[in-house]
Amino acid sequence: MRTARLAAVLMVVVCLLPAADLNVVVRDPHGHIVRNLEPADFQLLEDGEMSLVKDATLVDDPRKERLITLLFGPIQNDVAPVVRTAAEDLIAAVRKSTVRIAVYQVDQSLTLLQTFAADQKALKSAVGVATGTRRSRGAEPIPPGGDQDLAAIAEQAVKTAAGVMSETSVRPSLAALIALSREQAKIPGRKAILYFSNGLPVANADDAVFQNVVSAANRAGVAIYAVDADALAISDKEERLRNSSIELYNVGGRMNMPIGVTFNPEKPREKAPDRSSPVLRALSEETGGFSLASAGSLRSDLRRIREDLAAYYELSYESHTGKDGAFHNTQVGVNRPQFRVQGREGYFALPTLSTRLALPFEVPLLEALDHPAELPAFFHESAVMRLRQGDRPAQFVTMGVPAGQLEFQEDSSVGVLRGHLTLIAIVRDQAGQIVSNFGRDVPFQCSPGTCLGFKDRYLAFADEFHLAPGSYTLESAMRDEVSGRTSTRRSAFSVEPVTAELGISSLCLVKEIVPANDTDLDAPALRVGHRAIVPAVNGVVRAADGAAASLFYTVYPSKSATAPLALHLDVLKEGRPVLGGPVTGKPESWGTPQILSIDLKSLASGPYDLRLVASQGGERVESRTRMVVDGANAASPATTESTAEAVIRTPSPEELAAVAPSVDQQRLLADAREIVAHYSSRLPNFICTQVTRRMYDSSGRGKWRPTGEVASLVTFADGEEHYSILTDRTSRQQRDAAPGLRVTSAGEFGTHLKRIFDPEHQAHFGFVRQERLRGRRVQVFTYAVDGQHSKYQISFTDGQSRESVFSPYHGMVYVDYETGGVRKLTVETDPLPDGHPVRLVSVTLEYDDISVAGKLYLLPIAAQLDVQFPKRRIARNDITFRSYQRFGTSSRMASTGPAQSGE
Repeated sequence: MRTARLAAVLMVVVCLLPAADLNVVVRDPHGHIVRNLEPADFQLLEDGEMSLVKDATLVDDPRKERLITLLFGPIQNDVAPVVRTAAEDLIAAVRKSTVRIAVYQVDQSLTLLQTFAADQKALKSAVGVATGTRRSRGAEPIPPGGDQDLAAIAEQAVKTAAGVMSETSVRPSLAALIALSREQAKIPGRKAILYFSNGLPVANADDAVFQNVVSAANRAGVAIYAVDADALAISDKEERLRNSSIELYNVGGRMNMPIGVTFNPEKPREKAPDRSSPVLRALSEETGGFSLASAGSLRSDLRRIREDLAAYYELSYESHTGKDGAFHNTQVGVNRPQFRVQGREGYFALPTLSTRLALPFEVPLLEALDHPAELPAFFHESAVMRLRQGDRPAQFVTMGVPAGQLEFQEDSSVGVLRGHLTLIAIVRDQAGQIVSNFGRDVPFQCSPGTCLGFKDRYLAFADEFHLAPGSYTLESAMRDEVSGRTSTRRSAFSVEPVTAELGISSLCLVKEIVPANDTDLDAPALRVGHRAIVPAVNGVVRAADGAAASLFYTVYPSKSATAPLALHLDVLKEGRPVLGGPVTGKPESWGTPQILSIDLKSLASGPYDLRLVASQGGERVESRTRMVVDGANAASPATTESTAEAVIRTPSPEELAAVAPSVDQQRLLADAREIVAHYSSRLPNFICTQVTRRMYDSSGRGKWRPTGEVASLVTFADGEEHYSILTDRTSRQQRDAAPGLRVTSAGEFGTHLKRIFDPEHQAHFGFVRQERLRGRRVQVFTYAVDGQHSKYQISFTDGQSRESVFSPYHGMVYVDYETGGVRKLTVETDPLPDGHPVRLVSVTLEYDDISVAGKLYLLPIAAQLDVQFPKRRIARNDITFRSYQRFGTSSRMASTGPAQSGE
């Protein structure tokens, strides 16, 4: 925890907000709710300074409607039944009560499965979707008599989560918690979120993103109850075995014992430890909830949650802080011995920005705009593009900066360079009032190789505004958080009313054309069909052989004129036309976004003015922008107008969709290779539980039968992995279902990666696509290793005989675009030689960021191993890794033999 706790004291968020938003729960030594406290009974410290509690109102109305949100993160298969049972128990327990429950799921994004309701059948159906037993049919409709306002808030949270991801680049689970809290701030009283998860992708409770989640929940009166799915699945026996293992491995004198030791599962313990993840536990405690991590106490924990919502105190007090944007710790206690205060641990004191609270990262940017430096520490661009949406004006506000102007900080422990950019754009009307704004918090990281390409990029950010006609001022600020340098700009612009006459949008120079669903760092928002436009805010285009500059625009035909519409583009150098010609287009295309291409081969380096003129009947309008050609040929520019076909053309859809492998992708593969080479050596010593669910399909038609479940303790020490069986839940009937077919595997902690990236294996790579995987942007590559270089050994043991063969293999690898870390891989052998008992082997392995001892590591979370035998028989191992925990060693561990990579 970040601050020391007082005796019988927990943290509580309190600030100058409406009293309905501030609440605490007080229990006596027996765990019963206390209902007779007065303001004088409370003591409150804010940043260590005593503050006066002005009011303490008990809310204890059984008729009051109470709200619980069930949020399901990605749940591994082996713990899904436990999680589903916990959720269904809560739903059943609130039957015939005033509790209303909403159900969400978060993976790549936040999905609403059920709006707030009390319908048991609908709620259990939504839980079934979230835990994998039912197919999703979208959010259920508002039940009869349902609250329309609550439904609107539940639906808006999905959009808000998408906005949070765009604003801050946080992972989907964190964005979901922030969004749910923000939207539920509109609802008075205490609310609860039950977050079912295997963990949070943050290192520890000091993480800035973690503090943002806590602050959002505390300001909204939302208590988060984290349900640690991994911990729920740990039995008491498994816990004893894990603890015995840690004790054994932490004793230096016994470190050289073989792994095949026997543990004493009956060893007594003074007190059962809290099995929950430290990060999930901190999230709960700092928002006024508690973590749920034991299946044995689950029913009593769920009862406590209902009690927390039923009776609590609403507090208000005199705050000593201003709206400084800092995170403030608060402590609250009561003058009754052994009483427990269940509350909150801090908040960001934030000013109001237009219609919303400013975000913490925006406060120093606003301060910089109020006191701009005479000379900015670095330079950025900002601009306003004017568009139309139907009968109203729309504005596209863009900001950009060359990445090479930013500083990077090396993180040698994981081999990456880290940068951090924050920015804000605000629009003021003539009275100086803020009427629109947007901000972005963009931490980024790259491996040394990809940083070479990243620093050459131009980072562009944008958002869409809807301003009424009038005069405005655009103020923008950027801050390089690594160096602390800030840049500010200010410019005036006007918005004209939309009329029925001929009109034209602003011209926008295009930096990049990407898939519309690709939410890259640059956050494109302009659209041309199914493609998205990233603007070149600085107006710079690079010239090379065959290079072209692209322009985005829209022409709005006159609603009354019958004459044909004509377009003409001029490229001017110092006011003199050097290129130009008419722009052809079909009449039905006018009024929709279009793109023009300008051939750069005859343009020398330097600035140019671009002018697009539209005429229809007697009406004429034009739009201009500036273009700077960088690195062009030395040839002199043409001095006469050329034909339109030679200068201007509309690219075909195939051209817009084409994506060629780039130099950056080669650098990314090189970085992935470097990371893999040091992967095992950079991991800490840890233990985790590996659960293997075995299945068998005798026909190859997908008719799987379970053949057992084994939980093993994986000990990773000094760069090597070791396995010991904890529990074996395989029945005799299951063993008999697939006699003689026992599939085992190892190597998930580095061996599979080396098979792909070790230069000795000479894998051949090809680029496939880019996509999102758990909120991270990945580049997907194919690879293949031929038989001459393969070290993938497939072994089959039958009694006393053993048959082995080295097989060629191929597959796909998903590489993190920023770090070069591998987040997913597949391996599939070529068909094995005739006569070998095994026909084919395939592996799928997934990695994610796991917090181990306060630091994030990319570790395996799931694997699937399929082995195909003759007659289409398939044996499958469905493997999950959970409950990672660090331990220390003082000497090297010796094993009984090397781990096998695959059999």
